[in-house]
Amino acid sequence: MDTMSQSIEAIRARYRPERIGTLLVGESAPASGRFFYSDDETAFARHIRRAMQAAGLLPDAIGHREFLDHFKSCGWYLDDLVLEPVDDWKKPERKAAWRAARASLATRLREYQPRAIVALLMCIEVVVQQAADEARSDASCSPRRSPATGIRSNSASG
Repeated sequence: MDTMSQSIEAIRARYRPERIGTLLVGESAPASGRFFYSDDETAFARHIRRAMQAAGLLPDAIGHREFLDHFKSCGWYLDDLVLEPVDDWKKPERKAAWRAARASLATRLREYQPRAIVALLMCIEVVVQQAADEARSDASCSPRRSPATGIRSNSASG
């Protein structure tokens, strides 16, 4: 793991709840170095905060760090399938990185023992599910979606 990846993982670890209820799994932290747990609020963090505010789970006036602390206190945690930035890689290399990261995610899932796992991108759902199966996780996983339509489906052929 390179220096930037080590720094990202150190920051991420500060926000890991003692007991993870819901694990959100992204592809990787961005190559820019700015990610969900960064000091500066990212667009993704802003969307999550606004959704929580709209649902009445957060006050309207809350800063980014307070939001991250609340996110943690709810038992929510964002981890990534690949622990090095791959968002600027070509698709074939990214797919290879996803497959190569499956065992690492499975190891983390055994450690985390979340109650629910949500793959944030359709393109990584299969690998995340494989990692959960490899970990023998009893967590509920996000339902599969049709790659053609993005419509959620609970069927394996989804």
